[in-house]
Amino acid sequence: MKKLLAPFIISLLPVLLAGCATSDSQSVNTVSEKPPPLTRQQKLVRGIEQDIAANRLTTPSDNSAMQKLEVLEEVAPSSPEITHYKNQIAKRYVTLSERALKRNDYITASTYVINAKKINADTAGLDDVMTRIQNYQQKVSPTPVPALAPPIMDVKSLEGKATLETVALPQPDIVARKFELRYHIDLVIEKTVKQNALLLLSSQSEADALWLSALVKSRIRLSHPYYNLALFVRIDAEQGPMFTLYSRTP
Repeated sequence: MKKLLAPFIISLLPVLLAGCATSDSQSVNTVSEKPPPLTRQQKLVRGIEQDIAANRLTTPSDNSAMQKLEVLEEVAPSSPEITHYKNQIAKRYVTLSERALKRNDYITASTYVINAKKINADTAGLDDVMTRIQNYQQKVSPTPVPALAPPIMDVKSLEGKATLETVALPQPDIVARKFELRYHIDLVIEKTVKQNALLLLSSQSEADALWLSALVKSRIRLSHPYYNLALFVRIDAEQGPMFTLYSRTP
């Protein structure tokens, strides 16, 4: 029986050896077929998608979809992905604004609208959200009365205070007393309350300062009626209009 099996086993050896060789070859091929490492552009795109999914749209400033998008513009300025993801970020802000409106949170909705408009003013649904906010604001907040403006506080008391951030205002919109400025004011109010900051209004004329300070007072009475607002006003015809937030502690 052993004698009969020996030739059979010997005849199988080439087949077995060929199988091993094929297996080894497949193993080598499998190792060599690893996907190539991601390029910097691909890594940025992946990060942008993750940030949008997590609603890290424009904040934090050093780790957000917009921050990575700005880097992508430097790496691949002609990439069609730039426009695509800008639109996606703006659309997400519109979605967040709609959700805020469902909660009757018009202040937060206004903040999202400002961000969406800065990125893409033609975003689908943006005009509808802005109209809903405007209708609400017209109903609850008529044009502010200058007499409601808080008294001008001494700017010198801000010396030595740490600057937290600034929010620029478009002077042509101020001159025209445009309704859309309420979106900027609401954003400033939210930042001020969140950081419990001192607020400095820099204006090019006393008339503009009175109108803007009255607008701040009327808007904050709607959203945070019990907040102790410390508003300072500085008139400087050479400087663009803006709000500057200061820390209450040195």
